[in-house]
Amino acid sequence: MGRFLGVAAAVVVAALCAAGYTFWSSQRSSNEATNVPPNRGSTARMATKDGDLPPGIDGNSDVNQSYLFRRQPTFYRTLQPVGTVIIDKSQRFLYLVQPNNVALRYAVGIGQQCVELAGLRHVARKSEWPQWEAPPEMVKQNLARPGILPGGPGNPLGARVLELDDNVSRINGTNAPNTIGTTVAFGCIRLVNDDIIDLYGRVAVGATVVVN
Repeated sequence: MGRFLGVAAAVVVAALCAAGYTFWSSQRSSNEATNVPPNRGSTARMATKDGDLPPGIDGNSDVNQSYLFRRQPTFYRTLQPVGTVIIDKSQRFLYLVQPNNVALRYAVGIGQQCVELAGLRHVARKSEWPQWEAPPEMVKQNLARPGILPGGPGNPLGARVLELDDNVSRINGTNAPNTIGTTVAFGCIRLVNDDIIDLYGRVAVGATVVVN
């Protein structure tokens, strides 16, 4: 009888220990979840639109452009002088006029901000790795958080920006290179980062920009 009671007591103690460990583990997991910083992973959970990536996410390492969209010299006859930037919105190409009926052709994406852009403009300012502030409509649609995002990989303006003299329009890089060749909900004229860096080095402040 004593031996039986000893075994029973051991079983009860083991069960109590197991229950205590389970409770402790659940409490620890709960506490760890509570202590996760509120911004951890919030960018990844943010909504996207038209193939755009959330601000802070850089897709340039995943770019997979077709040959058609790659930067290349092409035959281009125009009366515009060498150094002129010509944007063909319908074809989604930007041309930088070169000598002897040649132009460097860059593929672009068109944002709604510049769908109606047309006519003659000039490059007013240039900057490298510009900061970006989400427009109110993006914040309202939960496509971005309010505030200013510093320049760097993942910034929607990309590696470079050419501001035009209407103080609204611009030519810039992007964090979502797979949107090149399309029309998207936000932004103006975008190029992949490699292309905007190349264009930035070739175009001076004051250069003429013709938008067709």
